[in-house]
Amino acid sequence: MWQAVFRSLFAYLEERWDQISPAVQQSLRDTPCIPVGAHTLVKASRVYFRFGRESLAPFMFEVPRAFGAHDKLLRALGAKQVLVEEILILRGMNKILYMRSSLRKKTDV
Repeated sequence: MWQAVFRSLFAYLEERWDQISPAVQQSLRDTPCIPVGAHTLVKASRVYFRFGRESLAPFMFEVPRAFGAHDKLLRALGAKQVLVEEILILRGMNKILYMRSSLRKKTDV
């Protein structure tokens, strides 16, 4: 049900994107308005189109399949095709966070 509401909203915005003022367009880019689950909204700059099997959560989220047809709008809002370099950076960040977490657990014992 909620996906249908967002599909309708995205279709409306996509059809009228060129008629929307630049200030409102920027406001939409700055607003978490892309659902990545039933209870989570994120900015379009934090979503990417399917790249492979890599999961970049919690830093970025894959565009839900239900909204893939709206790629033009999502790209205008800031969604991206993730590059290999970004994946490597995020993998490194994940490793650092994991190591920090492991170190904290050892010092808490």
